[in-house]
Amino acid sequence: MMRTVARVALITLLVAACGSASTGVSKTAASRLHAEITLLRAASTSGDRIAARTALARVRAEIEQLRARGELSADATRQLRAAAAAVERQLVLLPQPTTTTTTTTSPTDGKGHGKSGDENGKRSKEND
Repeated sequence: MMRTVARVALITLLVAACGSASTGVSKTAASRLHAEITLLRAASTSGDRIAARTALARVRAEIEQLRARGELSADATRQLRAAAAAVERQLVLLPQPTTTTTTTTSPTDGKGHGKSGDENGKRSKEND
């Protein structure tokens, strides 16, 4: 889990160091990625694999949207994609989500089901 958090921190540092034309990441892109990465880091730190996967998907989607709008250079996009892939490989270290299933059963004795009648399911003459 610590390596996952470290990878997320690496992405954060990469984005934080960016935010200028010389790095290939606009200030807007850096700000938007930072917000998404903060969610990813929180999920990773808390050990929530599902939330971390969801947050990572959002980071990746943001990278693609920013690249399409020209907010990220090709080199910055490549570095961010590689860092996201490294994080994904580390997510397996987070605890597997658990589910609990509760089953309720009621005892049946086979008497009186489906027909009106006495307790043995036999029709009485009064019911005919």
